Amino acid sequence: MHIKQLSVEEVSHIFNNSMQFDFPQNEIRPLNNIKKLMGQNSYPCFGLYIDGILKAYAFFCHAASGECLLLDYYAVTRTERSQGYGSIFLKNLQEKLNSFSGIIIELESLNAAKNETQRMERERRISFYERNGAQKTGIFTNLFDVEFDIFYLPIKKEWYDSFVYRELDKIYDTIFPKEFRGKKVFMSYR
Repeated sequence: MHIKQLSVEEVSHIFNNSMQFDFPQNEIRPLNNIKKLMGQNSYPCFGLYIDGILKAYAFFCHAASGECLLLDYYAVTRTERSQGYGSIFLKNLQEKLNSFSGIIIELESLNAAKNETQRMERERRISFYERNGAQKTGIFTNLFDVEFDIFYLPIKKEWYDSFVYRELDKIYDTIFPKEFRGKKVFMSYR
């Protein structure tokens, strides 16, 4: 098993060959935006490889002055799901990312689920992250009319909601144009 930081070319390959199937189209950040953030050293991306084959990938955002990472995309490749790679990768990523205080995770709110199927999918996703050490904060966001509960996966330091809020605010300033803040990007406490 090998975790490696991905190059722009490797990210482009994953974007074109995996992300299009792993995420709804309206949730995928444009590739040119990912490349721009990577060029600013604000968007580290990692892959889990076994015998040279990609099993899972994780894309993160962070602010230049920040202590935390925001998990932007996390997926196990379609052919490798339900084999434990998601938990293995997340645990090993924490060791690799030990220069950061923790990982912020946006999970779609159960309260905003439109039907039982959507609710069950969200419950399964939340359960995965909680089993792997993530803790729900009292923070929620609304991004482009989608409501998220904010979870935090500590790596090395005690934390408080106010710390996570400040870190997430810095990250949003890094990844969203200023004209979206307060119009399409909202943060608050429950």
